[in-house]
Amino acid sequence: MAIFTWTPEYSVNVPEFDTQHQRLFHLINRLADAMQQGRGKEAIGPVVNELAAYTKTHFTAEEAWMQRQQYPSLPSHKLLHAEFIRKVEQFSTKIASGDPAVSVEALTFLKDWLANHIKGNDKKYAPAPALARV
Repeated sequence: MAIFTWTPEYSVNVPEFDTQHQRLFHLINRLADAMQQGRGKEAIGPVVNELAAYTKTHFTAEEAWMQRQQYPSLPSHKLLHAEFIRKVEQFSTKIASGDPAVSVEALTFLKDWLANHIKGNDKKYAPAPALARV
């Protein structure tokens, strides 16, 4: 059961990034599903590793697009991305140490951060729907 549903309110009017954001939603939901089935401990490592790799790909594409658009808040946006990557790396460390609470902590952080980041930060770079081009 999805705990994080994609709705139009998350659209940034750049199809490539909407698709990438939807994949991030899927990864978070995969972790939630595993936790609901009692498999959180075994699922957290692979999901966090995939999430870490995919967010780096997404952030690189997003930042390059913002650079091409001469987005004035690119430097501060890049810092937000770097902070996210550091936090995910902290989760990886906790996972490796066997921290039993890491699944819940990671799921809560990931869901909240992604929703707030898209609606609060990414929406600021979103072009009007007719102007969206990658």
